[in-house]
Amino acid sequence: MSASLFTPYPPLQWAHGFSRVSAVVFAACMLYGYLFLQADPVLGDLHNILLRSFIFGWSGAGMNWLTLILGIVMSYIWGFLFGGTLAFCMNHCQKN
Repeated sequence: MSASLFTPYPPLQWAHGFSRVSAVVFAACMLYGYLFLQADPVLGDLHNILLRSFIFGWSGAGMNWLTLILGIVMSYIWGFLFGGTLAFCMNHCQKN
């Protein structure tokens, strides 16, 4: 096989890696919010603002199984797009 077929940063691998990390981070943030943010309303408001910024359709109505699953899916998609785009840009900007 030709050496030009191999890229130093494979976009598909980066996309899958970022998507998995994003999904796990979202689940950890939801768990953190469920366990600890009840006691501090200021941090709870900040948490909801950040979720509204990154997850389309987030209403702040609370955590249930549907919001957890939808948030994980949305985080996976955002991570996939970001990871693939980042690897593509790094390959494009790399000097030979």
